[in-house]
Amino acid sequence: MRRSLSRVLRLRALVEEESRLKLERLAQEAYSIVHIQEMKRSLVSEYRNSIFYLITQGSGHQTQQTNDGLQRQSLHEDWLTVVRDSDLASSCERQLQILAAEAMGRVEVEREQMLQLRTERKQIEILLDHEMALQDIERERNQQRKLDDWYAATCHMKLHRALHSKPEKSLT
Repeated sequence: MRRSLSRVLRLRALVEEESRLKLERLAQEAYSIVHIQEMKRSLVSEYRNSIFYLITQGSGHQTQQTNDGLQRQSLHEDWLTVVRDSDLASSCERQLQILAAEAMGRVEVEREQMLQLRTERKQIEILLDHEMALQDIERERNQQRKLDDWYAATCHMKLHRALHSKPEKSLT
């Protein structure tokens, strides 16, 4: 039984290690999503600052002639572009927030599974330790029994020799 428990223990350790690696991978994915979400949040903040700047700069439809003859977009068109970009970044940030929550949920589920596997492995270790202790006790009992049998056989032989080694007295 000790051998089979040792095999089960090795398999459990491998399954636990696989689960730990999966947990690390999921945690890294969740961290990446949260990091990207924070970047998008920062981008949304920058767009809002740009909108504020455009609003405070003026509200006219000014155009300027550049050196190559092209006209610059009006302030209103700049404002609309920044608002669209801000809305797009906000939408992306909300979607990333949902993805981050789902990823963290997967991490928690995998963490619980890994902890369950660790508990099962530790239980098997305890069983194996207990089995080994029982086998040690049984081995000690067998050794003591053999020693007792040897001692009894030695004493019996000495007694037998003592009885048979005495010269018989003749009846005459």
